[in-house]
Amino acid sequence: MPDPKKPRQVEDSSDEDCIEEEMSPDEEAEEEMEVNEQIQVDFEGFGITDSDFHGIRQMMRQLFPKDGIDVSELTNVLIRQNFIGTLLKQGECPEDEDDDDDDLDQVFGITSCLSCNGTHGPNVAVDNVLKFVLENCETFAADAKTKTEFKKILQAKKEDSCLGWIINERFINIPPQISLPMFEKLQSELGEARSAKHKTCYDFTHYLMICKSYGASLTKDGDKAVPQKLEYTNSEEELFAEEAYASFTYPVAGAAAVVEGKWDEDADEMQSCRTVLLIAKDRVGSIMKKLQENLSVPTT
Repeated sequence: MPDPKKPRQVEDSSDEDCIEEEMSPDEEAEEEMEVNEQIQVDFEGFGITDSDFHGIRQMMRQLFPKDGIDVSELTNVLIRQNFIGTLLKQGECPEDEDDDDDDLDQVFGITSCLSCNGTHGPNVAVDNVLKFVLENCETFAADAKTKTEFKKILQAKKEDSCLGWIINERFINIPPQISLPMFEKLQSELGEARSAKHKTCYDFTHYLMICKSYGASLTKDGDKAVPQKLEYTNSEEELFAEEAYASFTYPVAGAAAVVEGKWDEDADEMQSCRTVLLIAKDRVGSIMKKLQENLSVPTT
């Protein structure tokens, strides 16, 4: 799956404390050029395998930093459901022959859709995520109607509703254009899964999405409250939010704030949040159209 190229900053790994000689202006200029140098990285989509456990777990930990969610078991569920989902990794190039295989196999992102009805029977980790969402909905949802809608779907019996949890995680500063082919692949995989074998688990009536978001912190009675104006860390998720019929946002305690595409531990003015969306299946077509309109890379 050919994907857009992403410039990546090359960090200066020298130990300045060990340099005793004063550098000349030419040497300083050369060092600055090396630090600010940008290299092109080709990303490709790969299927999920057992060896991707730690990379996927890292992605899930981004979503649930300190929430008591069993991200290891969620990772195992995603691996068992390996016929759905794409991992973002660095593509192989001839000049990469001498690179460490571990670097080439690093997971930079994941797009998948986990069947909450369970292809492998009930799962405690998945059930705990749904309970966690409902607890936060009860606390932070703005109105009773939102609370009712989430309870109706997340607590529904399998025969009444089929819920898919869309997972869209990647490292920060990877451009949103990378997500379009991954979502297109996801739609194709879900279509294949709606076969006689998997139809009861993947014929979704609704979709759940937990998005990383942030905004200027509000203080109420000495406690931080949910920001009124939010930005999405993965900007394409705003297109999903536009089509959601119910949503709420909850603050994430102890998580770093996002400022202009960078994590800033000292940015007290910014509040890290999670925005939870509930989307009806008949809005998927509109979402995909918006993604294609906004994220397609012009051909030259």
